[in-house]
Amino acid sequence: METLRPKHILVPTDFSDTATVALEHAASLATHFGSHLSVLYADTFLPPIDAAAVPAFPYASEIDERVRAAEARLAEYAKKHLPSGLDCDVRVAVDSPVEAILAYTAEAGIDWIVMGTHGRSGFRRMILGSVTEAVIRKSDRPVLAVRESEKAGGGYQRILCPVVYSEEARVAAEYAAVLASKMDGLVTYLLIIDADEEPAPLVGELDRLRGWVPEKARDNAMYKELTLSRKRNESIIEFARKHRSDLVVIGASQGRFTEETVFGTTPDDITRHAGCPVLVVNQKCVSAVEPAPAQMPYRS
Repeated sequence: METLRPKHILVPTDFSDTATVALEHAASLATHFGSHLSVLYADTFLPPIDAAAVPAFPYASEIDERVRAAEARLAEYAKKHLPSGLDCDVRVAVDSPVEAILAYTAEAGIDWIVMGTHGRSGFRRMILGSVTEAVIRKSDRPVLAVRESEKAGGGYQRILCPVVYSEEARVAAEYAAVLASKMDGLVTYLLIIDADEEPAPLVGELDRLRGWVPEKARDNAMYKELTLSRKRNESIIEFARKHRSDLVVIGASQGRFTEETVFGTTPDDITRHAGCPVLVVNQKCVSAVEPAPAQMPYRS
């Protein structure tokens, strides 16, 4: 699991309160893991709509000045909100936020991305949450989504990792173990059983789950079952809230990301409503770890 430890963490910002809380979480992770932290601000610096009648040349000549002003603001912002002595740098990108984040992730060899999400629904979510959700879908690196109310504390001691025997869930299990080992935490591996497919409890499921969890991830772990049905109100969100989880680590299948699954909800819903930060490991992140042993049980 050494390859999963973050050496370089990226935290994009728009200077909002939500982004600032995400920055605090990123700083905490960087401190625990001894990681380098990059703070990124992206803007196209295009003229406003009501400036359409203004000649392009005068505005274009101001772009360099606007970028320099953004760099100065970003440097002051990082100085104000990051602990002294933290290994970090700041960067301003002239691009739309999603494209800038993905491009810098590839260019700099980013390991983890930490982003704020506003936890809203409807039209407000479309505007304010779309960047984080787009990055979660498109990035080949795990993305930690943090809401404004989720202030950074002493780490993540109670980690919840939902499981449906899939490769994405296996990789998420390893990431959860990496965090637990570094923060002296406990991982609850929660086996999700679809009641519509499995009407009766399966004998030996927890033993099967223990055998499925990667060997290096079995220390500091506990195992539980949760039977879900679309007709019931039980969900991962409620489980996380009831057990006061500090973090949810979830493996999300790229093809089914926006659909209701046996989780009883969508990963987007979990990210917005779990009541704690959520680390999402999508299908593109699987290549970062070794393939699972052939004998590991998977449910078809």
